Parts: sequence; structure tokens; C-alpha cells
Amino acid sequence: MKINKNHSRLLKLISIVTITSSSIILPSFLVTKNQESFISYKQDGGSGSGAGNGGTGSGSGGSGTTGTGGSGTNGTNNGNYETFNTRGKREKDPTFSTFKEKLKEQLKKGIEEVKNEINSFLDEELKKIGDLKSPETDKNKYFEKIERKTYLTELKKYFDKEKNWTEKPDELGFNITFPYVIANLEKLYTATVKFEGKDYSDVKVGLSTDKTKDINNKEKKLDYSDVINGKNKLAPDSKPQDNFINSKEFDDAVNNYLKTWKADVKKMIYQNQDILEFGKDIFLTPSNGTNSSSRSDTTTQVDGYTVFLNDKKHKNWNEYIKEKISKRFTNFDLEQNQKFKIVDEAKPTPTPTKPTLPDPTNKPLVPTNPPSSQITQAVESLPNLEPYINYQFASYDLSNLKSNLSSAQPEEKEKYFFFLNPINTRFKYTVDQVLDNNSVVVRITDQAKNGNSRTYIYENVQIGKDWRFLMLLEKESKYIEKEFNKLYKALLLDEKINYNSLAHDSLQESLFSLVNAATQIVSSTNFKSLWFDNIINNYQKIDESDQLGDYTNWANKKASPLFETLLRAISASKLNNNPGWYVLVKAFNNVKYDLDQLTNDESTYNSHLRRAQELDLDLKYYDQLYEALEHSILKLTTTANQLTKNLGISSWFNKYTDDLKDTREYVEILRNLLTGKQISKGSEDYKEFMANYQKAIDKLSQRNQTTNKTAIIIGSILLSLGLLFIITNLLILLIKTKKKNKNSKLIFIVTSCISAISSVMGIILLILGMKG
Repeated sequence: MKINKNHSRLLKLISIVTITSSSIILPSFLVTKNQESFISYKQDGGSGSGAGNGGTGSGSGGSGTTGTGGSGTNGTNNGNYETFNTRGKREKDPTFSTFKEKLKEQLKKGIEEVKNEINSFLDEELKKIGDLKSPETDKNKYFEKIERKTYLTELKKYFDKEKNWTEKPDELGFNITFPYVIANLEKLYTATVKFEGKDYSDVKVGLSTDKTKDINNKEKKLDYSDVINGKNKLAPDSKPQDNFINSKEFDDAVNNYLKTWKADVKKMIYQNQDILEFGKDIFLTPSNGTNSSSRSDTTTQVDGYTVFLNDKKHKNWNEYIKEKISKRFTNFDLEQNQKFKIVDEAKPTPTPTKPTLPDPTNKPLVPTNPPSSQITQAVESLPNLEPYINYQFASYDLSNLKSNLSSAQPEEKEKYFFFLNPINTRFKYTVDQVLDNNSVVVRITDQAKNGNSRTYIYENVQIGKDWRFLMLLEKESKYIEKEFNKLYKALLLDEKINYNSLAHDSLQESLFSLVNAATQIVSSTNFKSLWFDNIINNYQKIDESDQLGDYTNWANKKASPLFETLLRAISASKLNNNPGWYVLVKAFNNVKYDLDQLTNDESTYNSHLRRAQELDLDLKYYDQLYEALEHSILKLTTTANQLTKNLGISSWFNKYTDDLKDTREYVEILRNLLTGKQISKGSEDYKEFMANYQKAIDKLSQRNQTTNKTAIIIGSILLSLGLLFIITNLLILLIKTKKKNKNSKLIFIVTSCISAISSVMGIILLILGMKG
């Protein structure tokens, strides 16, 4: 009886597994195989997996911005909305020699307006404070009034001491440089400047020998060396550019300079942090007990009070005020200089363009729903990454690298240094120059938008590091870059990450936020500590004398846990109120929703129906594409939700990117087939359209082959199990018959039915799979 009970339990278990698996696999396969026969091209808007057409919002964190810029082609710059005629080079303005004298007159007039603005401002501020003899209930506020009035009184004295300071503004800290540069130099050099902690790139300068006469007929240097010195740095390029500025552009540049100066001059001369503090910087009695009243440069008379400056901290009022103004004005001058762009092409009148107009060369993903804006990321907002010397040049000092870089072509400069930028590969970091005191000039280039770059100066570059440490650091960075690049490839992008190529708001914003999140994680202190600890624990295992050895595979193994840490950190993040990896799933659901809405529009449906008749297209492929896209998004959703159940996160990521690519390819095919462009037989558009039509047929055929192969495999398994059960039942029946067991006939009937069902299911799946 014990054997009979075990046998009975085994049969029950087999029966449950067989029936359950057959009931799940066969109906779903039959639906997949036959659904195409009852899917209408004009689909029901409520069907499918699409969810809402709202965008996903802008990415949290990160350094980029969402704007209406974009890359231009064929001479069109959609960021600035100007069209340049590239048929001929510009020539020097024939009136260029008159610019320097014209500038002097413009400056005199503009400075006079600035002077009046300053006087009006100071008088108004002093009037607001009123008489200090008036009572004040709060003594702290009273002392603040004394402090403010003391400083404003000194500012008034500072600007009144020179009645004709319009002819020598530099003596008051207004070191005008930029207008003199563009008015005097036919050849301009671009420089990278680090001034008071701020970085400026593309600053136009002259050589150290370039000088002119200012409005006071004093010698004026045009290389900025008279205002940028000490800890501040200036690194000019070695190749000059022609100064093609014409008379109108010159006037516009100077007028804008003077207009902005006048508007900003209040902040240049007076800010709350400039006001000196009682008991620390200023006193009502001499701080050192000496008679300082005779020194007008440290003494202020304010409504009967005598205020003394602490001359141990500040030499005198003039130097204190001038230093404040000079730094702020130089920053202003550099900003104006940086904004000025040299255009060496003939430029006609700009063509008016709506700010939100997308790039016309980039077809929207959903033809009737172009992106409302284009994703741009300002290079000014990117971090100033640290440059590391390539391990092959680890023994070099910066003087050696300086000579190599100065003679190297732009593409060759990349081999000397590397940067830890494995995620946001759209932006390339390159060391352009090596300066003194272990400083270098780094250029950040936007690879997706020509001409979009900036430079910065990085100080205290580390030299003398162990080549093994540098080698592992570089190779591990490249490994992370290569693995994360799978995500971009899955979306049919390359390492340049041109978000606008995705051509749909939800996709653009979702990827943008995902890249920002990943960049922040890799740049975080915790991740870098983990990364560097990993290298420190492993680099000494490498033979120090084997610098020519190939350690790529070994480095990749060491970098794999780091990459998995990144993947887990993203999965734990919330992007646009969604789990990190789900944000792209939601974006594709939005795309699917928009595509469904497109097919529900009667006029759109009729236009595609007419096109199908004209071009002999079979609309069943459109139906199948919609069904395949829905199935693909469902598969992607399942994979995204399985992350927490998957211990091998690298394997999961590969599956995720494979599913992502499958979905993206279906969307791209539909994008091309649903184009609203008029197509006539024999045209280039017709050839392109038919190529995409064939691509759709091939993609669907490949999908059917995969489905058929699965059916054959499952059918074979079920048929084999069914036949095996039948043979087993016959043997058991023979044994039980000899023992004349009463239950043997019942067991035989039940197991035979189960075996028959399994076999029939297997045969059906085999037939369907082989039939295709």
C-alpha cells in the first residue's frame, strides 16, 4: 500500500504540473498566433498598455537644463536662430581703423552716464538713512545705520575726489579692457582665465606686446596682464583669429557693454558685505590710542560723529573701496568679453524663428506630436573634473607633457590625460595646455552640438602617481563607460547622447534624468571612496616592471562590482516619482499612447489607407507592429519589475537593455511608416519609405521565428512527457494487473488522459511552430 500511495501522489503532482503548464502556454500562444486576424488598423484608443499622455517631467538633480536650443545643420544654428551664409569668408571692415577713436567718444559719453547713475544712487541711499541724530528704539539698528552711512559717505568722497574721473576710470577701479581689445586688434587670441575663483573661456586678448592709448592718453595693455595677476591665471591660445567685426557689430558690442555697466554699477560699488563692522573694523575712538584724526583717508565725519578706520586691518578707505570695485568690474569685463563671438562667415539678416520650433531635420517620434522643447545641457553647468595623467606617461613631469601637447594635433591631445566621466559621454574633456605651477587648461566639448564648448583652468594636477594605480583607474572607468553605453545603444543612440534624436518629450526627459542621476552617483564622495579603495587594494598585485602587460580583463573583473553598485544605486533612486529603471518604461507607455491616438484620428487613418492603396502596402503589417510594440512594452515592464528578484544585476541589466532595444526598434519603424510626408513612387522618399517597410516585415518575421522556435521546444517537451507517461502507465498497469489490484484500471484511465492531453498539446504546438 505504501508503494501505491507514493505512486498515486506522484501521478497527482505530474497531472497538476502538466495541466497547469498546458493551460497557460497553449492559449497564450494561440492568442499570439491568431490575434493578427482580428486586430483592426484603426485600433481602439482604450486598448493596449499605453498610460496617459503626460510627460515625465524634468530630471531631478543634475546640472543640465531644458531649453529650446538644438543642433543646427546646413548652416542653421537653432540655438541662436541665425543663419549664416557659408559661401564666402568675411573681410575686415574698411572703417576698422576709425574704431579706436570712435571708442573714446563712446566711452566718454557712457562713463558720464555711469557717473550720474552713481551720484544719484549714493544720494538716494544716504537720504534713506536720514539724520543720525534722530532717535532709534533699537540700538542695534542704530549702529547699523551708522555703519551704512559711514560707508556710503566714504563712497561719496571716493567718487567726488576726482571731478573729471570720466577720463581716468581705471584709477577708481573701472579697468576697461574688452572694448579696447576689439577696437584695436586685427588678430585676436582666445584665452582661458581663472579670476577670483571663476572660470572664463573664449576670452579675446592680445599679445603681451599689444598696447594702445586709453581715453586719458595713457598706455593700455591689451593682454589683460594689468588686471589679471597674482593667484589669477590667464592662458591664451597659440592660434589667432581674424577680427571681422564690422561697424554695426562694434557699436552694438560697445553700447551693450556701457548699458550693462550702467545697470550693474550699483552692485559693483555697494553690497551689504562691504559695510565695515563697529568694534571690529571701525571705531568711534582711535583703536591704537594715537592721533589719527589728521588722516583724512582713515577718518569719516558722520553727522557730528568721528569714525576711525582700523588701519591695522585696512590701510585706508580708498584702497579698500578700490579693491572691491576693481574685482567686480574685471569680472564684468570678462563676462562681456566671453559673450562676444567671432563669426568669420558672411551673415545676412537673421531669419525670424519661433523659439519653440524643433529641429526640422529631426522627425518627431509621433508625427502629429513633435516635442514641445529640445533638451540642451549647458557646458557652463558641468563640473570641472580633475585630469589624471595617462599611465603610459606616469613618469613624465608636466614640463615634458607641456612640450608634447604644444606640438600635438587636437585628436592626439586625448592620449596624455584622462577624466572620470564614464556616464555623461556626450561631453568630452581634453587637456588643451599645460601651464606653470602644475596647472592645465581643460576644454569641455559638447559632441552633440558643434561649437558648444568651454575651458577652465585646473590647478595642482597630481603627478608622480604609481602607473599601476592610474592604469586601473582608467581601465575601470572605460569598463563602466562601455557597460553603461549599452543603455544608449538600446535607445538607438551613441556615446554622444543626442537627446533630441529621441524626438519625444517623455523619452528625452526620462533619459536626461537617468543620465543626471547616474552621473551624480558616480561623482558622489561615497562612490569615489569605494572606487579608490578598490584600486588601492588591488594595484600592488600588479608587477611594477610589467608596464607593457595587458591587464584589461583583470581590471574589468575588478570594475564589475563597481558597476553593479551603480546599477543598484539607480534602482534605489526615484526619478520623476518613478523607480529609477522604470522611468523609461513609463516613457514608452506614453509613446504608445500617442501612437494609439494617432491611429484613432479619422483623417490620419484615411491618409494612410490611401497611401497603402497607392504604394501597394499590406496594412496587416501595421496591425502586427502595433501588437508587437504592445507585447514588447509588456515584456520590458516585466523585466523592470523583476530587478528586486534578480541577484545577478549585471545579467538583469543586459536583459533590460535587450528588451529596451526591441521596444525602441518597433517605435522607430512605426515612426518612419506613419510619416505624414507626401510620398510619390520613384522618389528618394519612396525608396527610403519602402526600405523601412521591408525592415518592418523582417522585424516581424524575426519575431515570428522566435515565437515558432519557442513553440517547437515546448511542444517537443510536452509530447515527450506525454509519451513517457503512456509507456510508464502501460508498465505499471501490467504490474498491477498481475496483482489484480482493483484500483489499477482507474489509475490507468486517469494517467492515460493526462498523458494524452500532454501529447495532444505538444503535437498542436509542434504543428503551429513548424507551420509558422
